[in-house]
Amino acid sequence: MKVTSSIKQVFDAYADWYVKKYVPTLIEDDPVEGMKELRANRWDHPLRGLRALEAAAIAKLEPSAGFLPSAYRELLTTVGAGTLLAASDDEPAPFRILRPAAVKKARKAAMACFSDEDKAVAAKKKRLDLSKMLPFMADGEDDEDEAFWVMLTLQTKNDDRVVIVERDHENGRPVGRKTKSFSEFVARWVACAKKREPLNPFDGL
Repeated sequence: MKVTSSIKQVFDAYADWYVKKYVPTLIEDDPVEGMKELRANRWDHPLRGLRALEAAAIAKLEPSAGFLPSAYRELLTTVGAGTLLAASDDEPAPFRILRPAAVKKARKAAMACFSDEDKAVAAKKKRLDLSKMLPFMADGEDDEDEAFWVMLTLQTKNDDRVVIVERDHENGRPVGRKTKSFSEFVARWVACAKKREPLNPFDGL
């Protein structure tokens, strides 16, 4: 998949669709009262819970990560970190674009999902050194709700791929079957949201 739009353009287009096409489906009767309720829940705009970061805040990750893809930097500086809403059938599903300060805790939680055997399989079959990987997105509103993380693989200087790591992996391994480039992942996330079927580990990337 060739992705030509910037990360910000992709999310701006999604936000426009969300407001024009999805929000009206959440209002059952009275439009005025319906919008008041949506605003109270912060469901009226999918990017409302995000705040753009300064480059200096992102630089705090560099000592441990080394290389940070430009598309990831663009996401944090132009779209932001915080709560991102995916359109879903009943109500919006929250995802979190992790702030730099939350990355360390999220990484520890994600890595706890791997047994020694899982790590060996990831290294041999997927050629992934887990120690280099960095989470940047999780499902749920806070770190108590996390069922999975989306992680930068960062295996080489130019590696901008991402992969899903799942907490409860009764079938298979914690790490997902596929990887995608960062821009392809963003396109996939938006496509799932517009189908009202938010990204999940079962369907994968």
